[in-house]
Amino acid sequence: MVYANVISFLNSVYKKMCHWLNDKENYREQTTHENHLIIKIVIFQFINSYLSLFYIAFYLHDIALLKEQLYAIFISRQLTGNFKEAIVPYVMESLKQIKKIDKANKKHDSEKPINTELTNMVDKLKRYVIIYNEQNEIEINSYPCDEDSIELNQPEIESLMPKVR
Repeated sequence: MVYANVISFLNSVYKKMCHWLNDKENYREQTTHENHLIIKIVIFQFINSYLSLFYIAFYLHDIALLKEQLYAIFISRQLTGNFKEAIVPYVMESLKQIKKIDKANKKHDSEKPINTELTNMVDKLKRYVIIYNEQNEIEINSYPCDEDSIELNQPEIESLMPKVR
């Protein structure tokens, strides 16, 4: 299991080394640069990953040890790949969301600005209620619309706001 982790670590080191070596060679064309980089990465990773397996299979002739090494390498690679692809992005996104919430809470606590667009929409709504009451000849006393009597919750206010596309 330790060897499998060493392989993963050395693959990342060799990849950085391949990029550095390839940049030092200073190719004229981008395609030539990329082709030589791919060749270097494949050679380094192949030697790093499979040299020990060739040694065990063809020099030691120990099939039991070969099976053990293959299981350890492939299972640990699968687990680390799943961890990198699923858990790390989830944790990073959760941390971003937590930071956004903390930032919003700090901003909201420090300064409570009055949303002028929202107050304009509420004023419009009050005018519409008055106009509606006048057109339908409803007594004002039955539907009062002074500032203290109209209370809207957040979804009602958002539904009245114009949709921006």
